[in-house]
Amino acid sequence: MRQYPYDLYVVTNSEGGVDENGFPIPSEPVETFHCKCRERAAGSGNIVATESGEITNYASKVLMPLGTPKIDAN
Repeated sequence: MRQYPYDLYVVTNSEGGVDENGFPIPSEPVETFHCKCRERAAGSGNIVATESGEITNYASKVLMPLGTPKIDAN
């Protein structure tokens, strides 16, 4: 049994642009390996209130090794 059996990938969009004829080039999703991870099913504490007052309900937590860099949002 391994402590972190899953691979976590972060999906970002590559920059689009315009080709030589002036037509738009769509952005493409790019998957980048972030770390090994594991999943823990949520128990009774699966409802979280954020600082803004928004309520979030989740089904599981993704656990990463200590020292793993944060994933930037947006």
